[in-house]
Amino acid sequence: MAHDPYAALHALVRAEALRHSHAEPRPADPEHKADPEHPREKQPDERDRS
Repeated sequence: MAHDPYAALHALVRAEALRHSHAEPRPADPEHKADPEHPREKQPDERDRS
């Protein structure tokens, strides 16, 4: 199990989900808004229109 190629991926996904859930209460944070790692959070409507 320790060599499961998906183990690290799943751990990453869980960490990302935790990070996103913890960032929820701080939407007014200018650093969070300008974070290049989260372009999807900036303009959620843009994807719907296209």
